[in-house]
Amino acid sequence: MSEAARELEFGLGVLGYHGCWDDVAFAERHGFATAGFVDSPLLGGETFAGMALAAAATERIRVGPFLAVPGNRRAAITAQGVATINRLAAGRARRCRLRNFSIWAPPPLTREVVTEVHEQVMPLLRAG
Repeated sequence: MSEAARELEFGLGVLGYHGCWDDVAFAERHGFATAGFVDSPLLGGETFAGMALAAAATERIRVGPFLAVPGNRRAAITAQGVATINRLAAGRARRCRLRNFSIWAPPPLTREVVTEVHEQVMPLLRAG
């Protein structure tokens, strides 16, 4: 295998439903590398609570928001949640991905707003 070749990793997309942490633990036992939680307040339970329970139920799998929608949470709240998960998961929090997508976020956010939120969240995460 060449130096340019990369190992393929599998990830799991999860909504915050009761028992999602057991599904993440199952995925970890079967070689999955990441579990990304979808932040959708009308479709699932509280995203960061599900991530916290998944972090407690696992040892290796990286956990974090699959999509963090700026219209759902303010930058400081998102950064606080990801930092807390990183502490609970002993450094296994996956990168937070901000996306301008939500069926229920009226109206859609502009690219400038998403960029501004990203610029607010990242320094907060780096500061710990």
